[in-house]
Amino acid sequence: MAQKIDKEYIKVGRIQIAILFSVMFLVLSVLILFFFGFRFTTAFFITLGLLGGILLILYLYLTFIYANKAIENYSFQLEDEGIRIISGVIRKSQKFIPYRQIEHLEIRRGIFDRHFGFSTIVIDTAGHAGGYGPPEGMIPGLRNPDPIMEEIRIKMEKSS
Repeated sequence: MAQKIDKEYIKVGRIQIAILFSVMFLVLSVLILFFFGFRFTTAFFITLGLLGGILLILYLYLTFIYANKAIENYSFQLEDEGIRIISGVIRKSQKFIPYRQIEHLEIRRGIFDRHFGFSTIVIDTAGHAGGYGPPEGMIPGLRNPDPIMEEIRIKMEKSS
């Protein structure tokens, strides 16, 4: 049976999106300031206002619609031969990670995860472990990852 991540995990996603958009607004504001040669003209404030408005609309969409859908659509299933992870809003994906290929399991707790009591299980495989880029699989938004980690470890031992 597929397991869903905790719906309260949306809080972590919203904070991360807010930080991302704040940094984007700050960087773009500085670029606009350079473009206008540090002259605070009416055109500067209009451009800054339009940029702020566009980013605000994108922010609201991402935090209240897209993030909710992403959490709704994320599920995982510990099957006999491996882990199935299903995710996606616009592009749906289904990933299967065989237990025999798993090299490394890790529990990550970022600053916001810790604040709200969440953990993420990170899964690296033989062909991917220690490599660059994102891990092979992740199971975010878990309140208690230990039983799931233990079940994965047991199934890894049985498959080897």
